[in-house]
Amino acid sequence: MFILLKLYLNSFLLTFFVEMLGRQSFMKAFRFLKKSPLNFSCNMFIIALTLCIALLAPTRRRFIQALVSVFWIFLGTVNCVIRFYRMTPFSAEDFRLIPALMLILKNYVTPPVIAALALLLALTVAALVFLFVKLPREHRKFRHVIAVFVLGAAISAAGLYLTNRQISRTKSLSENFQNLAEAYDDYGFAYCFINSMMHAGISKPNNYSGKRIYALADTLKENGGPIVSGPVEGQPDIIMIQLESFFDPMYMRNDFSFSEDPIPCFRSLKEKYPSGFLYVPVVGAGTVNTEFEILTGMSTEFFGAGEYPYNTVLRTTATESIPNILSSRGYESTVLHNNTGTFYNRVGVFSQLGFDRFIPSEYMYDLSYTPTNWARDEVLTGLIADVMDRSEGPDFIYAITVQSHGRYPAEKVLEDPLITVTGPEDVNVNPVEYYVNQVREVDDMIRDLVDHLEKRGKPAILVLYGDHLPSLGIDEERLLQPDIYQTEYVIWSNIGADTIRRDLQAEELSTAVLEAAGIPDGIIPRFHRVFKEDQNYKKYLHMLEYDMLYGQGYIYKAFSSELGMERRRDGTYRAYWRSQLELGLDPVTIDSCSEENGQWVVTGDGFNESSRIVVDGKVLDTTYVDRHKLILAADMPKDASALKVAQCDENLELLGDGTEEIPVS
Repeated sequence: MFILLKLYLNSFLLTFFVEMLGRQSFMKAFRFLKKSPLNFSCNMFIIALTLCIALLAPTRRRFIQALVSVFWIFLGTVNCVIRFYRMTPFSAEDFRLIPALMLILKNYVTPPVIAALALLLALTVAALVFLFVKLPREHRKFRHVIAVFVLGAAISAAGLYLTNRQISRTKSLSENFQNLAEAYDDYGFAYCFINSMMHAGISKPNNYSGKRIYALADTLKENGGPIVSGPVEGQPDIIMIQLESFFDPMYMRNDFSFSEDPIPCFRSLKEKYPSGFLYVPVVGAGTVNTEFEILTGMSTEFFGAGEYPYNTVLRTTATESIPNILSSRGYESTVLHNNTGTFYNRVGVFSQLGFDRFIPSEYMYDLSYTPTNWARDEVLTGLIADVMDRSEGPDFIYAITVQSHGRYPAEKVLEDPLITVTGPEDVNVNPVEYYVNQVREVDDMIRDLVDHLEKRGKPAILVLYGDHLPSLGIDEERLLQPDIYQTEYVIWSNIGADTIRRDLQAEELSTAVLEAAGIPDGIIPRFHRVFKEDQNYKKYLHMLEYDMLYGQGYIYKAFSSELGMERRRDGTYRAYWRSQLELGLDPVTIDSCSEENGQWVVTGDGFNESSRIVVDGKVLDTTYVDRHKLILAADMPKDASALKVAQCDENLELLGDGTEEIPVS
C-alpha cells in the first residue's frame, strides 16, 4: 500500500507541476485545483494510470516511474514553450507538424535558446542514466508485482470513472474543444492532450441518414436557384488576402501609444466598405484552420481537439470550396503564399480544394526578409497583378501573407523604426514596436494593391481579413475588442456595395463574398443563407460536414443533376476530385548541362534560390547563380545518367516533379 500512496502523491505533484507549466503561474495552477477539483482529479488519475506501468517492473520500478514522470514533465515543458510563442496549447496534432516546424524553427528560437534547450535535454538524459545506475533494484515476487499493479490500475481506473461520472452530471468537462486554449485551462493538460490523441475527424451524428440529408437538400432547393451556374458577363475578379496575425493595435488596452497610425489604409477601408469582426477558430497560431473555414465554409468545431483538417481528411478527400464553386463560372483559381509550400501540406491540399495554380515561396523571385526571417509581403502585389494580366477570364486569387508572423523579439532589432511605441515603464514595448512596424508594411502592401485595382478599372472584389491575433500574450483583459478569437475583415469592391458593418463567423465569410459578387452557387453557402437563424443550425451543419467529408455523400447525390456525381466502389457519392495543380507562374525549364573548368553547370530558365539539381532521383547540393544558371556544388556521381532541376524546400522535399530529365553528357 505504501507503494501506491507514493504513486498517487507523485501523480498529484506531477499534475500540479504540469498545470503550473501550462498556465505559466503557480497561483493559476492552484486556482485550477481549488476551483475545479474534479477536473484536476481527472487529470491526476490519467497520470496515475500511466505511472502504473512502473508497477509491472519487478526490479526497475523506481526508474520506470522516474522515466514516466520525466515524460509528463517533458510534455508540460513543451506545452509551456509553445503557449509562450504561439498562445495555442500543445496537442497530439503537433507531432504531424514536426518536419515542417523544423523549417521555421530559426524564425522562432534564437541560437542561444536552441543551445540552452539542447543542454537541458543532455542534462535530462544524463540524469536518467544516473538514476538507472544508482537507483536500487527491487526483488519482488511475480504474484506481488501483479497484485500491486492490478490494485493500482483498478483504483486509478475507478477514480477516473467516478470523477468523469460526477463531472458529466455537472457538464464541466467536454470532448468538443471549440476553443482549444480555454479547454486546456478549463479541463487540464493531461485530459485535453489524451483527448487530442484519441479523437480525430468528425464524429458521426446520431441522427445521420440519407433521409435527413435529402430533406435538408429539398429545403435548400426550395430556397434559391441552381447550385451550379455557368459564366456570366461582367463577373468580377475576386481576391482574398489572409493577413497573418493582423489586427488593429489600437485595440490593445495597455496604455500603448504609437507615433502614427499603424494601419491607416485598412482603417480607411473598413470605414468605407462592408466590414466587421470575424470570429476565427484559433488564436496566436493555427492559421490553416481559419484558412479551411474560409475556403470551404465549414466549421472546425466538429473536428478533434487541435486537429488540422489539412493534415488529416484533406490529404485524401476533395470537397466543395470557393475554387470548386467558381470553376463552373469560368474562374481560374490561384493561391499565393510567400512561405514554403510544404508547410501544413498545402502543396497537396490545394489540389483537393480545386485550385488551378499554387505559387509558394519556392517559385517566387526577389524575396526580401524581415529581421526574424519571414518573407516580406510586398512581393504579393506584383504577383497578383501578373496573374490577372495573364488571364482571359475572371480570376479567383487567394493570397496568404506571412510578414507579420511571430516571433516578436523582446530585444530591440529595428534601429530606426517608422513607428515608435511608448508604454508603461514596467512593460517591454519592443515586441509591440516590432509588430506594428511589420503590420505597417503589410498595410502599405494593401494600399498598393487597392491603388492597382482602382487604376486597372475592371470589376473586382478585394477581401482582407486577419487569420488570428498575434502571439503577443494578449488576453481579453488587455483588449478593447470583444474577444481574443476575433479579428477584422473588410470587403472592398469597385462594383458598388453598401457600407454595412456586421460580425461574421469565419465559415460565413465566403458566403458574404459570393453574395457581393452576385454568385448564389454552392451547397454550403446556400446552407448558411437558409439555415443561419434556424435553432438547429449547428446540428445540421455538423451533419452536412460529416456527409461531405466522411459519410456517404448523400448531399452530392441529391444535387447530382447539377454537380455531376460519381459513385465509388465503397458505395459513397462524391462530386469533386483532386485538380491538376500547376506550380509557379512561369515554368522552370532546363536547356543543357555541361562540365566547365571542373564544375557541372546547368542552364535553363526560371531558377531561384530553391532550385536544386537532381541526378537520377537524388537531390544534390546546388549553387544558385541567376535565373538561368545553376552549378553543382557536389561531385557528379560516376554512374550518373540523367538529371533535372526541381524546386525544393529547406528539407530538400520536392515541390512538383521538376523539369524534364536530360542526359548527363
